[in-house]
Amino acid sequence: MNRWWLCGFIPFVLTFVLPVARGAEPAVTPHWIWDETAREPDQTLLLRKEFVVAQTVRFAELWVAADFHRHQVFLNGQLRLECDDYALPVRQNVTAWLKPGKNVLAIEARSSAAPAAVAVWLRIESDDGTREQLVSDASWSVSRTPQADWSLAEFHPKAAWDQAASFGPVEWAMQPDPMVDTAISPLDNYEQWEEALDADQGTDPP
Repeated sequence: MNRWWLCGFIPFVLTFVLPVARGAEPAVTPHWIWDETAREPDQTLLLRKEFVVAQTVRFAELWVAADFHRHQVFLNGQLRLECDDYALPVRQNVTAWLKPGKNVLAIEARSSAAPAAVAVWLRIESDDGTREQLVSDASWSVSRTPQADWSLAEFHPKAAWDQAASFGPVEWAMQPDPMVDTAISPLDNYEQWEEALDADQGTDPP
């Protein structure tokens, strides 16, 4: 199944996996992020995070969730996910798209309603057994100014980028479970999804 369209708005979730049963809590907690200005409809925001891959990657998965916006997700300049409003979070195997050295995860988002926010979790497992996680938090860079090659690892900004604003962590019960790979089908309806997560209410960012 082509999953490029499956990510986007959801009333209360974050990035990566939709577990049916909870196991271990992720070592790092993803946050809902955007920029610090007023979150209004029809805003376009660029978000990026550089990271280094030091070992040969055995397996890597990306999980992304969006609240009140649609976005495109780029890995090293290549479009890997295109997410519409009102779709469930999605995970994507990105093993083949990581490279030794510097990499960049970049998101171009356009808000459909306020307040918009995005959450991300990237899990990397190396051949030597090392496990690393990258999550959305205030260390990400954001900009409202379009710039050439902004989604590439070799990008050198001509204008300053701002620090992302965190609107709080995703609730633990809704976070991706690194011990569970079971995901609810994006074709399931909302009631089935909520029941499987044993959730009574959402975790929208404030």
